[in-house]
Amino acid sequence: MLEKIPLLVLSAASAWITLIAQRTGHAVRTFEAFPLGMRIENALVAYGLYLCKMLWPVRLLSIPFPHAPGMQWILSALV
Repeated sequence: MLEKIPLLVLSAASAWITLIAQRTGHAVRTFEAFPLGMRIENALVAYGLYLCKMLWPVRLLSIPFPHAPGMQWILSALV
């Protein structure tokens, strides 16, 4: 476990620097801008699309964000 501590420190520093950089560029949004429900829907759809893209790799840049159209998130959750 002791040998992993330097890697943990480096990972924490990288995460902190990334958050600082993303906040200044307005990439990190608040829960008012994107509520938790919308974020969960997006995560479910993204997982479903990643599984589909793994099997059929076409239009790889067409992942929707921040909101999935219609009820696509339900189908993704079922998958």
